Amino acid sequence: MIRKAQGAIEYLFMAAVSLVVLVFILKKFLDPRVGTVKKVGNISNVTNQELNSSLDELLNKTKK
Repeated sequence: MIRKAQGAIEYLFMAAVSLVVLVFILKKFLDPRVGTVKKVGNISNVTNQELNSSLDELLNKTKK
């Protein structure tokens, strides 16, 4: 009986540790200062600027 209880407690402990690790990873991943969200935002801004400059060049060529 004691071994079953000990196994159950170990199982619950491992589940709790894995949840804490998962929450920590998700917080790091979604942190706008260092996470992937910032990288995607930077890529989006650079791409947007390149598209704007390309469109401006095309429009300026067609107006001349």
